[in-house]
Amino acid sequence: MEGAGFFSSVSGCATTELAQTVKVVSDNADCPPEDLTPTRISRLLEDNLALIDKLAQQLLSLAGEERRRLHPGADYEALVRERRFTATQREQLKTLLRKWRALRPEGGATELLTKEATGSVNAAQIIARLRVEIENAPIRLPPQEPT
Repeated sequence: MEGAGFFSSVSGCATTELAQTVKVVSDNADCPPEDLTPTRISRLLEDNLALIDKLAQQLLSLAGEERRRLHPGADYEALVRERRFTATQREQLKTLLRKWRALRPEGGATELLTKEATGSVNAAQIIARLRVEIENAPIRLPPQEPT
């Protein structure tokens, strides 16, 4: 039951995939609570250390992928440097640029949204233009391998 409290707390600040608990020690019919001595618990942990380490490494790798996926990218840095965005507009821009990268992994939002290309002169116009581009962007699925 202690894991449920931990998971409830952590799930507010991490994705479900990254909020994990590993139950190594359990009292049950085969192992009543009085049999769980400090020595036995230490042995159970030691016996499962390689598995725990493997899981931790996989979660660290997944966390790195998630950090890269959620980073708004170079387009964000360039646009924010060139224009004045409010805090709300910055968050909107980050969200839209993540969607843009999902639809167009090759990038190019900065070039599309520059004043010369769009006539956009302020943050609100840039956000509006990016929304329209995302809504009208075709969804490109990777080619399927024959089955």
